[in-house]
Amino acid sequence: MEVLDARGHPLGPQPYAHSSEQIRGWLAGLGLPVEAQGVHRRLQALWNQAFQHPEAVTPAAAGDYVRSCRSLAAELRELP
Repeated sequence: MEVLDARGHPLGPQPYAHSSEQIRGWLAGLGLPVEAQGVHRRLQALWNQAFQHPEAVTPAAAGDYVRSCRSLAAELRELP
């Protein structure tokens, strides 16, 4: 949301949370590569799974998640 706001995306009033699909669509409109959109989709799915089953999260998986988040953040910083 911060990336969209910084690039002047008209978010309007926010009486509810925007869906991941909406956010991905807006970021795609700013030029987020398809591969990065896929990373975002998979990270969201992993977040949801970890929230429902925290006992299934291993230290290695958590490290992979953080590295993927950093990779996606680098892609977001590159948007015009």
